[in-house]
Amino acid sequence: MIEINVKEARQRLSELLDKVQSGEVVMLTRHGEPSALLVKPVAKPRVLPSMSAFRNSLGKVSQQSSTDLLREDRDAR
Repeated sequence: MIEINVKEARQRLSELLDKVQSGEVVMLTRHGEPSALLVKPVAKPRVLPSMSAFRNSLGKVSQQSSTDLLREDRDAR
């Protein structure tokens, strides 16, 4: 783990980001106290589809309210 104060980190940000990208952990300190950690993200965030696209993918079900669906299911039993 690399410890570096915020002032020096500002001057070496590109270098520190390269190190983080390769797996290093960087601790930023302020007045000698830990302030933040720079770590490589675990995974790329997943982009979710829009709600309208999701509803359209459901087909017939998306045209009915959940109340109507529950009633149909209840009455079918």
